[in-house]
Amino acid sequence: MRCRVRRREWPGRITLAVCALAFGLVVGGCAGTTGHLAVASTRDVDLQDVHMDAPGRHVVGRNCIQLIVVVPTRMPNFGDAIDETLRTSGARALTNVRIGYEIFYVPFIYGVACYVAEGDLQW
Repeated sequence: MRCRVRRREWPGRITLAVCALAFGLVVGGCAGTTGHLAVASTRDVDLQDVHMDAPGRHVVGRNCIQLIVVVPTRMPNFGDAIDETLRTSGARALTNVRIGYEIFYVPFIYGVACYVAEGDLQW
């Protein structure tokens, strides 16, 4: 049994494939690392009380903004991302911290940009 595709179905399939490819190229997101810190906190901490070798629970905090057309609603703040991780856990500091960013953007329509702070909790 041979499967044959009728000739008039090809233009619709080609159009669908081209649209899917264009959508994939236009809509995009990226993530990257801004930096690494040994210790980070938004609270007063005595560094002698921070135990760098003690394993803590690994947490992730985000501070996100919206991009409407090309205008941000406000500026992101990685201090707020660190504060989010500490506020939810009750810890005083993070060790082995990675500060990064994540962006998802549909050009000239809408987007979300986030600073991400992740590290190990220290009480």
